[in-house]
Amino acid sequence: MKSNPQGDKRHAKTAWRGVIAPLATPLKGPDRLDVQGLERLVEHVLTAGVHGLFLLGTTGEGPALSGRLRREVIRRVCQRGPEAMPIFVGLSGMPTAEALHLAEFAASEGAAAVVSTAPPYWPLSPAELVAFLEKLSQESPLPFLFYHIPVCVPLRLERPIVRDIVSLPQVAGMKDSSKGMTLGRLFLKEAAGAGRSDFAVFVGDEASLLKGLRLGAAGVIAGGVNLWPALFVRLFHAVEAGDWGAARRLQRAIAQQGRALYGIGRSGLPSLPALKSALAWQGLCHDQLAAPLQQLNAREREHVGPIMARWGM
Repeated sequence: MKSNPQGDKRHAKTAWRGVIAPLATPLKGPDRLDVQGLERLVEHVLTAGVHGLFLLGTTGEGPALSGRLRREVIRRVCQRGPEAMPIFVGLSGMPTAEALHLAEFAASEGAAAVVSTAPPYWPLSPAELVAFLEKLSQESPLPFLFYHIPVCVPLRLERPIVRDIVSLPQVAGMKDSSKGMTLGRLFLKEAAGAGRSDFAVFVGDEASLLKGLRLGAAGVIAGGVNLWPALFVRLFHAVEAGDWGAARRLQRAIAQQGRALYGIGRSGLPSLPALKSALAWQGLCHDQLAAPLQQLNAREREHVGPIMARWGM
């Protein structure tokens, strides 16, 4: 593994708070990175003051990208990101051995942590899920975060299995993208009961950001940060300052914008085509998606501009 002077600062868990931008992956075509688009997008979120970056997650289309392209994204963003900014790397949807190889590469480039859902194909028993997370977290060279996104990987986790996951010392936290942050709340309770003050919970559902932060979440990781990063940063700072009136207004704005935009299109995961089309409307990158996902059609794209303009974008 090559030495990286940025590694120690990025690995410091005290920095794992705030707004983490789950970067979209700008593409120019099949298996072709839009390098200039990636640079513009990174600059866009950094200028707004985000506190970290998350690569190759759901918004980043990680499970649909080739190994070569994943590595190119990791290398370019780690080279561009500020020295002390934590960078998380998604491993979801990959065979365990391949995921661990990517974790090694991410560590060599200076990433701070890796993130993974449960395996998306196998209907694991609770014991099998805990064993999977234990193996991935123990053998990864980087701290590990568990990712719960029921729209992609449905799971029913009861309190005993949550307690088992929290008890794994190598699992440093989790991201909950369920509506209402139901599971995230349970993880927060179990982490507190186990004395895991180092266990970071992040909110992914854009309608539940304020709720999660009030419950004690460390921060937010939500796709809309790509589009409106300053709004999310302002929301987090309002909560930190105890300005609940401002926080409620910002939460309403974020939820309304998301409902309007993500309702466009007929995709099974409509937020992604709409989000990429909005990024193209902003002039940040192309709206190309990785197969099997499909772009909005011409008629659907016509709805994006008015929505973005309505919100002052």
